[in-house]
Amino acid sequence: MLIAVVTFSIAFVILYIFPGLNDKKCYDQNFDWFTCFSDSINYRINERFGQCYIKNYHVKGAANETINLELDIYVAESSQNRINFSDDEIRVIINTVNKTWNEYGISFEINNISRFILDDSFFYDSPENLKKLSMAVVKENLFNDKNVGMILVPNLKSRLFFIFDIDSEFEGIQLNTSLFLVGTNGKNISWAITHELGHILGSYDYPYYSGQFNLMTYTGCIKDRFYPTILKQEQVDSAIRNAKTFTKAS
Repeated sequence: MLIAVVTFSIAFVILYIFPGLNDKKCYDQNFDWFTCFSDSINYRINERFGQCYIKNYHVKGAANETINLELDIYVAESSQNRINFSDDEIRVIINTVNKTWNEYGISFEINNISRFILDDSFFYDSPENLKKLSMAVVKENLFNDKNVGMILVPNLKSRLFFIFDIDSEFEGIQLNTSLFLVGTNGKNISWAITHELGHILGSYDYPYYSGQFNLMTYTGCIKDRFYPTILKQEQVDSAIRNAKTFTKAS
């Protein structure tokens, strides 16, 4: 028993320090094992000295056409968890998002903003609850999968030791091919929306330790210090292809 506990503890520490040993996000980018592992080592070394590991500054891609997509926004609240953004403030946020996406030939136009009230139990940061949130939107007959859909939620909670509630660090997540969810308590909500739209339009995350100066680098020092908006050419090409599937559906 003791050997098993020690083995598990050592494995946990190694994977925490060097996440590149076993990280699907890294392999999704077609990086090999050695690259994932060495990047995670370099990230930890730089972090130890208060520096940010940046390996590649990507060359910004460009599009030779413009595509307009409709965006449906669903504001999910509860009696104890309210969102303080007015509709006009939400429009200002989307205008900021468009400043980035317009550079890549894509523009998002708000089709509607719908608000609805859910029970407090929905607002916990867990896979089960995030699924419940998305199903609630569908149940309300609000969701139109021919458009891109965004659910805005207030500050989510995490349950600690099944007893205590603490504020989560939730910022956003893709729910399916056309719907994503963003928390309004993040430090940079416009960047979080821009990033999640990248997922909807076909791009995968770069691991935080990979050193890629790119919009799709999630969390870590690159995001927290710089909030990059660069997409390389192959990501722009993918975004245009995926954007056309929405225009055809509508």
